[in-house]
Amino acid sequence: MAQPPQLARACRIKRSSPHPVVEEVRDRCLDIHVLLALEAFPSQRQQEQSRRGNSLGGFRFYYLRDLIVHDNLIEVCRFDGRIERIYVEWRPAGLRRGQPRLICPDCGKSYEKLYFHAGKGLAPDHFACRNCHGLGYACQQCSSRQRKLLRGDRYDFDLEHKPRRKKKNDEIKARRSKLPQGTLSKRLSSWRVRTPLNWLS
Repeated sequence: MAQPPQLARACRIKRSSPHPVVEEVRDRCLDIHVLLALEAFPSQRQQEQSRRGNSLGGFRFYYLRDLIVHDNLIEVCRFDGRIERIYVEWRPAGLRRGQPRLICPDCGKSYEKLYFHAGKGLAPDHFACRNCHGLGYACQQCSSRQRKLLRGDRYDFDLEHKPRRKKKNDEIKARRSKLPQGTLSKRLSSWRVRTPLNWLS
């Protein structure tokens, strides 16, 4: 298929390195659902002596020295001594207090995930949303066949690590059997290393 004339005349500089993707920084992500599962917010705990804030660390946040979680603020203590503050917005959700959302320090919008990455410029690693860091997805940078193989790889990971009912597993296996068989490209295979779900705590 011929190229459109406006693209044929365009002077586009070829990238010297691949476009960064979410799969590369998936293990350095601050997810609001993980914080709720760990009961990191003081409002989730009933003890009055733990209302000051919860300090998280360990293997889940190995790239940070300390992570202090308050109800409306998250203090990120980095290894270089800097302290980054991420504000939390609570949205109303039925009879509960609400669903928390993380405020991106760069654009000010609320998201469920913030990524620890250098971003579009030469700034050091900091927490920001996917758009501010200029991150894409692996499925946006591969062919249609490789995209199906990548989806099958994700199905295999879900069947191995996520406990589900037998009926749901059978549905995933049926969808997996309809996808083509093959091997992922060298670039896509480098993103297959994922953190098992039992490492979250």
